Amino acid sequence: MGEQIKFEPIQLSPLDQAIPPVYVRLLLCFSVVNVDRAISQLLAGVSSLLSALPSLSGDVVRYTAPGKTKWLYQLCPPTHQVKATDVLLVKHHQMRCMVDEERFEPSSASHIPLSPFADPTRPAPVFRVQANAYLDGITLGFAFHHIAVDATGMGVIISELARYCRSSVTPRVLCPDYERATRQLISNARVTKCSGLDHSDDYISCQPISPPAKGSKDASPSIEISTEARKFVFPAARLEALKNACIEMLPTLAKQQRQQNPCLDKPAHTRVSWLSTNDVFVALLWVCLTRCRYQEDQNSGLPSDEHTRICMGVNMRRRIQPPLSSDYHGNAIICLSFKLNVNLFRPIQVTTESIEGADSKDIEHNKWLATICRVACNIRRGVNGMDDSYFRSIVSFLEDSSDCLLFHYARCDFCVTSWRHLGVYHADFGEMGRPKDLEVFDVPGDGSFCIMPQRHGAAAPWERLLGNDIYTDH
Repeated sequence: MGEQIKFEPIQLSPLDQAIPPVYVRLLLCFSVVNVDRAISQLLAGVSSLLSALPSLSGDVVRYTAPGKTKWLYQLCPPTHQVKATDVLLVKHHQMRCMVDEERFEPSSASHIPLSPFADPTRPAPVFRVQANAYLDGITLGFAFHHIAVDATGMGVIISELARYCRSSVTPRVLCPDYERATRQLISNARVTKCSGLDHSDDYISCQPISPPAKGSKDASPSIEISTEARKFVFPAARLEALKNACIEMLPTLAKQQRQQNPCLDKPAHTRVSWLSTNDVFVALLWVCLTRCRYQEDQNSGLPSDEHTRICMGVNMRRRIQPPLSSDYHGNAIICLSFKLNVNLFRPIQVTTESIEGADSKDIEHNKWLATICRVACNIRRGVNGMDDSYFRSIVSFLEDSSDCLLFHYARCDFCVTSWRHLGVYHADFGEMGRPKDLEVFDVPGDGSFCIMPQRHGAAAPWERLLGNDIYTDH
């Protein structure tokens, strides 16, 4: 067992400060032969992880600093010595967790540690794990304080824990000093001159600026959480075909764009030469949700006066200068946010030439393909604009504000988080092996999607989780 190393308080960055005080909770499922030996190995792995990265044993603490009128957050050492057994809770269940060789019994919130919301006025743990030991397997529940760790960071920590659980493998050394220095680097990443960008529409002031009076509730903005979610699977080959069809359509759409009102392309004026699978997938989800929300009239199409706001997290680690390490586990995600008129991208007019000799189904198919392609283009333009200067303008905006600011999630009626790049399915935990399944808890409410981590294999399907089932029957 490794010994816990003390650490000095770590000042969190402006990007950390703009995250609501919530826990991101997920559960990994393992089929295990020797459960007792696996639990012993897991306990040793957690102990070694805390020795390598002691900040994971600490707390997120809110405070006020001299000369500041808003609260700030730090990672602070715990008030008492924290051991692996304090971070890892083990619960034994005298039953089986496997339905068959591939499927697991559904889990409940009692199988993961902590509640979804942290009290911002009190020290809150950064990281907790709960191992549910069954007769034929283990489910491993994780809780990460989102103010200290983003989704990419969660994947890094889970992968590192897996490495420490394999006694025959020498793990990489996570450096606490790097975490501290990187957060300071982000805090210092300010613009040297006015960027001309206004971010006030995407953030909301969060009061109070000091802990509330005894007996009163904290006034931090509430967040709608759905405890029920449905998973949908999309074959990778079909998404690849859809992406290729959209890329083939790009020259035609660009020509049409030049002939039409240039105001249709207000988000950016750069030409899009390619699209990622994620761009197309998010555009497809937007089209599906929009069609469910707004009943289409046969003559007039979708309502012309309605707007939606697309929000999508963008990982800035490699987009800034100097780039951040992929192992950095603090918040380095910035939300791409822009408005779309729900009818703007649907070409209603169909020329006589295009109708003549064409099948009506093909015409309708091409209309919706063009819709997906145009939305994907706007997503790609937005992502391309998320560069170093944009990053610095966000940091400056958050640093210069006299109020506590949180990203205004309530303004986003369509929000997508992608965990596709997380390598959790490839994390080998030794005796437990690799996870066979993953469950996510507390998915944000209506209109929020989570793209799940990629399973093994290049042809692994795209899985998405929908946080509210209002629209799933359409």
